[in-house]
Amino acid sequence: AKVVSGGIKLIKIKPLSEGRWTGDWSPMSTIWTPEVSVECRLDPSDGTQWISIFDLVKVFAAMAAYDTHWRDATNINVAGYFEGGVPDTILQLTYDGLPTEMALSLYQKEPEGLQLTDADRHHVGIMLGAVHQRKDDTFAIVGMSNEGCYVAATEVAAVSPLKKGTMYVIPQSYHQVDKGYVLSVKVQDVGRLGIKFVQRTRGGALKSTPVTLAGFGGKGVVPVQ
Repeated sequence: AKVVSGGIKLIKIKPLSEGRWTGDWSPMSTIWTPEVSVECRLDPSDGTQWISIFDLVKVFAAMAAYDTHWRDATNINVAGYFEGGVPDTILQLTYDGLPTEMALSLYQKEPEGLQLTDADRHHVGIMLGAVHQRKDDTFAIVGMSNEGCYVAATEVAAVSPLKKGTMYVIPQSYHQVDKGYVLSVKVQDVGRLGIKFVQRTRGGALKSTPVTLAGFGGKGVVPVQ
């Protein structure tokens, strides 16, 4: 925290997983003055962000409301792997209920404590998307993390519409690297939902594996071989 010229209290924060902070004192905000920029050592390229204590309270209130809404949701997690930046596993969802929402997250390992030779030692730019299959077998993007931008963070997240029919949840990596990831989906109306892992083999072919929710317990991570 820092009290800057004018008596304003600013807080230095890590990049937010659910979108980017674009309000006052964000990297591209026009409210910055040369004096405050020097006091905060502002560098828009280093990934750090600043926010006023007033706006931070509002952000935490929104996060608390989000946690309350999804507290009783079923959480489906699956571990996958990027091979040359291409995900080996995505999720196919078949839904037969009323239109609702689902919460999506994509995680990569925290680099602290990992050896320099570990593939997960460095964060890469990641993004998460959800698409809905139309009746003519074309696809419509219905949800994207971080406004469709890749972010080098431990987690990126999005709240996406859950529509009747077939949908796919797709993790993406900006860099052509080999590293692991965990894909997470939270849903409320799980009784009307069918789930399959769609896996890519080394030869490039796809195969689908049905998933039962028994055993998930809302917490488990399922490794995909």
